[in-house]
Amino acid sequence: MELGDPEALNLLARAMRARWESSGDSVAIEHATALLSLAVERAPAGSAGKAMYLNNLASVLLRAGTLSQDREEIARAVELSREAVAVAPAGDPGLPMYLHNHSAAHGLMWQVTGERAWLVDGLRLARRAVGATPQDPPDRLGHLSNLGGLLLLLGGQDDDLRLVEEAVTLLAPCADPADASDPAYGMVCIHLAQAFQRLRGTDADDAGLDGRARALFREASRSAPPRTADLVTFRRLWGNEAAGAGDWFEAARALTEAIGLLADHLGPRVSRVDQERSLADFSGLATDAAAACLATDRPEKAVEVLEKGRGVLLAQSLRRDDEMRRLDEEHPELARRIEHLRTLLAESRDPAL
Repeated sequence: MELGDPEALNLLARAMRARWESSGDSVAIEHATALLSLAVERAPAGSAGKAMYLNNLASVLLRAGTLSQDREEIARAVELSREAVAVAPAGDPGLPMYLHNHSAAHGLMWQVTGERAWLVDGLRLARRAVGATPQDPPDRLGHLSNLGGLLLLLGGQDDDLRLVEEAVTLLAPCADPADASDPAYGMVCIHLAQAFQRLRGTDADDAGLDGRARALFREASRSAPPRTADLVTFRRLWGNEAAGAGDWFEAARALTEAIGLLADHLGPRVSRVDQERSLADFSGLATDAAAACLATDRPEKAVEVLEKGRGVLLAQSLRRDDEMRRLDEEHPELARRIEHLRTLLAESRDPAL
């Protein structure tokens, strides 16, 4: 295998994407995009490899677009995933994944535009993806989760409880602890919990729905999704649910853990755009955690978690690329000391939290 052939380029891109997923390294995702673009260009027309590289490039842009909410980036993911589905040879075992990513790109475009047609088409594609997926592949749970999530979204937009009930029927068998090691397990739990909450007060309601939803939020908080940002979200959701149930010790634990994970997520090589987006998404997390600590009569822990949150913000405020470049030109030693301090703040850990 030569370094410049499409297969080698794809393998290198996978390594770069894995680095980005684990660390948020924005340089790595730029390299992955460039490598996959070259693989697509060099792959023979009509080959299974061509479809796979198109899908992989669409998947990278889809993940990046999820963070940036950039309409052009998402539109590019839609087009590439559509092309991957179109050029896949008959019997291509990758087709279910290509349909899945094409569906997910439609769902993300709906989030950006609010246009119902994107959601309807995304749901149609998700049904095709699940229908084409064998019963036991490692990615089946992710395909089911995507379909369940789209059913919930369209059911909520159209106020159609039949779609919500369909999501419950689809996802309930998947929320099995035996599947807990699957990367999609946490999101399945979240979608099913939200479906149960949506059914409260309806004819499908029963006395146990609240408890079942809370148990699922707790399960999601203990899962191991591939992206740190997802786990921050899961633990925040569980912390809020625990607080709503009056379990303040559990709420404080979950929310302070989420603060620690947020510091991991906003590492020193994460792009400024991604950092700002994440900070906006998780606004108020530190104050929620502090409030939960106060509810457990631990004011000292409330102060600690607020300081932890302030440290995360300070680490980001010190990263101003244009100002740092000027400082490096005029006072290189001071610039190095600030960069070192910023790294320490971003990578700090406090087991006591």
